[in-house]
Formats: sequence, structure tokens, C-alpha cells
Amino acid sequence: ITTLIVGGLATDYCVKTTVLQLLRAGFRVIVNLAACRGISADSTRQALATMSQQGAVLIDSSSELKSGSIR
Repeated sequence: ITTLIVGGLATDYCVKTTVLQLLRAGFRVIVNLAACRGISADSTRQALATMSQQGAVLIDSSSELKSGSIR
């Protein structure tokens, strides 16, 4: 396993922590935003920025996976 798709509650806490740990462990991480919800808009925006800056791929829905646009 080299790539993981992540979703969950809460984007700005549990999801962010999990994603950052997975990235540090060397996994490729895709965050499905349609499968996530945060506690507050501000902390969710900050969490998404941090995850993206650290190398996570953020997608709006699983249809992006099906279309093959994610490499």
C-alpha cells in the first residue's frame, strides 16, 4: 500500500493529524473533501492549507478518482 484515501470528522483535527502522520510515514495521501467535515470554517481552511503544503492531494469528490485526473 502506497496511497491512502482519507475522509472523516473533523477535518481540522482528527483528519489533519492522521493525514500529516501518514505523510511523515511516506504514504501518498488523497483527502476526499466530500467525505470530510470540519468544526469551524477558519480552522478547516487552515488545516486544508497545511495538509496541501505538506503534500496531501485534495480532491472535491471521488469522481475525480474515477476520471483518472489524479495521478
